[in-house]
Amino acid sequence: MSPRVAARLAWVLWGLSMLAVVLSAPLAALNGFELGFDWVFGGVMAAAFSSVGAVVASQRPENAVGWIFYVIGLSSGVLAFSAQYALYGLFTNPGALPAAGLLVSSTFFLAGVQFGLLITFALLLFPSGRLPSRRWLPVAWLCTLGVALMTAGLGLGAVQMGGRELMGHLIRGAEVVPVEGTGIAGLLNGIGHVLVFLGFAAAVVSLFVRRRRATQTERQQLKWFAYAAAMFALAILSYALPWPEWISETLEITTAVFIPVAIGIAILRHRLYDIDVIINRTLVYGALTVVLALTYFGGVVGLQRLLSPLVGEDGQLAVVASTLAIAALFNPLRRRIQDSVDRRFYRSKYDAQETLAAFGTRLRNETDLASLGRELLAVTEDTVQPEHASLWLQEPGRSRRPREEV
Repeated sequence: MSPRVAARLAWVLWGLSMLAVVLSAPLAALNGFELGFDWVFGGVMAAAFSSVGAVVASQRPENAVGWIFYVIGLSSGVLAFSAQYALYGLFTNPGALPAAGLLVSSTFFLAGVQFGLLITFALLLFPSGRLPSRRWLPVAWLCTLGVALMTAGLGLGAVQMGGRELMGHLIRGAEVVPVEGTGIAGLLNGIGHVLVFLGFAAAVVSLFVRRRRATQTERQQLKWFAYAAAMFALAILSYALPWPEWISETLEITTAVFIPVAIGIAILRHRLYDIDVIINRTLVYGALTVVLALTYFGGVVGLQRLLSPLVGEDGQLAVVASTLAIAALFNPLRRRIQDSVDRRFYRSKYDAQETLAAFGTRLRNETDLASLGRELLAVTEDTVQPEHASLWLQEPGRSRRPREEV
């Protein structure tokens, strides 16, 4: 396939995915947004994966990850549409739409494909679109067999259960719809899940194998994925926190979108090295937010108890005092946390900064030009570590000539 044909095909397929999302919108409105979060999540995933897949496939048609992302995006769009279609045809206006139950049951075939591709092949082929080596070919076949069996088992189990019962589980907010099925469907589903789990474990191991053998560019690409996966995991864990559920849902959608975006940046290598700055800022401001939040709430509770004999149960004074304390602590805490993060995770950068700071101090007291030149070269070698360094000084009325070399 030529690059031009690949680009056109990628964007045509992207249009199909977006069409499924657009068609689901009026049905979601007629249903009163009964499955609001599921519909929004599916639509956002369809847009994110399809868009990144189209960009990657049009720019790097030889990279299989782009096409895998498109399949994931298309299946997300179709699932979002089919859920709203079935909800309207089975519950909102029963009998108004044909084959509503059959449609939602059959889409579980797509759910198996989507899940299997995301957790196995997208990891196994990232970032080059190829296996780490030919030794991983049996793992690829294992993943293929697992995805095929799981997809068949999920689809047959969903057909056995029936569309109306499936939608009933979704409406009741069930986290996991029991579509194990019986007989051959249950057997295929069980074997497929085991093989997909083994394939997922092998795919994760492949990322560590790639990192051990990776070049500097490949290490940066793997950093993008690791960062996105860590943010998504933290968003899922946030459901355990005692705050409104919509906050965790917003975090889940936001971080889920960042996964395909991060992988797209890594594959296309656009602003690849910005990940070091992003990780640094996340560590600093994440730790700062946690410390300030604990300080604020601890200060409010402590001051309320301390001042209650004087001002009664009114907590306004405690809130004002805690807010002022947070404002005063922000910059000192940020500098201290930044220093700690640099020392712990960016030791070479921290050492270079310390060396340059010490050189700047000596520079103010040094008067001998020859000694200063030697020290400048020594500092350059320690911080930048070049293969070769030279210092040129231009004397008045003469051409430049090298004075010191290392």
